[in-house]
Amino acid sequence: MRPSEGLHLLPVHRRIFGSVASGGGTIGVLLGGVLVSTLGWPWIFLVNLPIGVVALALCWPLLDADRGQGAGTGGGPDTLGRSLNAVRAGGSVAVIGVLTGVAGNAPTLPILQKAVRVQGVNVGSRAMFEDMNRALSLNPSVRPIVDRDFRFEEAPDALRYLESGAHFGKIVMKF
Repeated sequence: MRPSEGLHLLPVHRRIFGSVASGGGTIGVLLGGVLVSTLGWPWIFLVNLPIGVVALALCWPLLDADRGQGAGTGGGPDTLGRSLNAVRAGGSVAVIGVLTGVAGNAPTLPILQKAVRVQGVNVGSRAMFEDMNRALSLNPSVRPIVDRDFRFEEAPDALRYLESGAHFGKIVMKF
């Protein structure tokens, strides 16, 4: 069976989420390239921050009523176990930061049974983030790497190039 043949078996909300997430990811990368090439890289923050705030405000009523007790939403020693129970077979669980200490039990059985990939992510501290931004503001020569520019008319070629994974850095769409 081809992957598209089983699509009708997915609940409607998962199909909608998948469409929006994949389309948003693609459009976001392309528009980010346009933004960087026309207005400069600091504008990425001025655009993405309000979008994130609006998305959070719109999604807040949809969050579970337990506010942080669901899988992967609040941290704590049981979060990894809940996340491993919730993830699909062959899926990934990202462990981001350590808010409640480093001790705890790592349930290995769900990892093995479901062939789950567990990836640790170190995001750093606020002070590190502020230091990085200060260094970038003092160093205007530090710029994002632009791999290739495409005219808007070449959007299908740009998407194929993005899908190929042959790029290193941004793919820019010029209007």
